[in-house]
Amino acid sequence: MQLTLVRHGEAAPPVNGVDSKRPLTQRGHLQAQQTANFLKEIVQPDVFVVSTLLRAQETLAHIQTYFPNISVLVCDKIKPDDDAKLAIEWLSQLPFERIVVVCHMNVVAHI
Repeated sequence: MQLTLVRHGEAAPPVNGVDSKRPLTQRGHLQAQQTANFLKEIVQPDVFVVSTLLRAQETLAHIQTYFPNISVLVCDKIKPDDDAKLAIEWLSQLPFERIVVVCHMNVVAHI
C-alpha cells in the first residue's frame, strides 16, 4: 500500500468554539494549492480519504482539481481527537493500493 498523508492548510480559529467548522485561512488555501501542485506530479491515487472537518475538506478540494474522477471516502476516524493508532489500523484495512489521506497532525505525527 502507498499511503500519502496530507495535513490540512492553516486554519482560522474556531467558529463560535466549534473546531469542526474552522475554514482555511487565505494562507491555508495557498498552502493547499501548493500541495495540490506538488501532488499532481507524484501520486496516482486510487481513493482519497478525508476527515469530516471543514479545513481538511477544503484542502482536499484543491487537490481534487487535478484528480476529478477519484472517489472520496469521508472518514470520522481521523479527526484531531481520535486515536491515531486506531485510524492507521482502519486505513490499513482499506482495499486500495494508493491512498491519499487528508487529515490532521495527530495521524501525521503518529506515523
